[in-house]
Amino acid sequence: MDYKRFKEELLALVQHEAGEELKVEIMQTIRINEGETDNLTIRAEGERAAPVIPMSMLYFMYSKGENLASLAARAMHFYRDRDLQDEQEFEQCLNREYLLEHLQPRLIGQKGNEKLLEQVPHSAWLNLAVVYYCVLEQIGEHSGGILIRHEHLKLWDLTEKDLEKMAWEKVRQQNPAAIYTMTDLMTELLGEQGEEEMILPESDGPRMYVVTNQTRTYGACWITQKEIQEALEKCLEDDYFMLPSSLHECMVVPCGCEMEADHLLSMVCEINATQVSVEDRLSDAIYRYDRKTGSMRLVEER
Repeated sequence: MDYKRFKEELLALVQHEAGEELKVEIMQTIRINEGETDNLTIRAEGERAAPVIPMSMLYFMYSKGENLASLAARAMHFYRDRDLQDEQEFEQCLNREYLLEHLQPRLIGQKGNEKLLEQVPHSAWLNLAVVYYCVLEQIGEHSGGILIRHEHLKLWDLTEKDLEKMAWEKVRQQNPAAIYTMTDLMTELLGEQGEEEMILPESDGPRMYVVTNQTRTYGACWITQKEIQEALEKCLEDDYFMLPSSLHECMVVPCGCEMEADHLLSMVCEINATQVSVEDRLSDAIYRYDRKTGSMRLVEER
């Protein structure tokens, strides 16, 4: 059975199981780096929050031999087994004051996110873009974020400049930038994993830095800020390349390291393809900071 027919038949089965009091839909959402995805939702009239079941997961289970009736039963069990207390707490977060208090910027690639960027306020930066999220605190067993859309700005009577200013003010207070040497970061990570006795060899290579934030989640956005670029210049006393490791951090290496731009670009592309999940990828590109002009520019992209 092809995917189109699968969607139609599963939707009809789940709606039959749900009865007239529940509404069952397949809704399209646009996710960072993943484009449009189909999700099955089930909700009663008046419910704002609804469990979301990825259709890709259900179709995968079908392809492995599970029948439609079993999948429909799974979907209904997922709906009925949801935690109502968590939903009530989640509802309390969906208000203007809470969302604006927890604003934070995130850096994403423009390539592959063109449709998403049409729907959300953002600030373009080279071939990347800063978008804005409300970062939700831990709610029951769940945590996550709400991507701010143009509809939010209309509802709140805010401009994109207002949003940008508020987001950077909040992130400076709640999750400021962090710059680590690669050696210090690896030492700390090994220590967290209980490898205190492991001795890292002294590196004869170039000094390398990692730019992120205090929580090391979605910290790549800090590389767009002038004060961070200038701080790295003082550390390295050289022009430098910026390598986009993921949405969470960037690596920085001095231009005097004798590594060619082609080699660095190949390294970024290989790591993206083999070690970084699709949803966390930032860019298949490298960037260069020029001390004379005090600016960052795109060097090469694939």
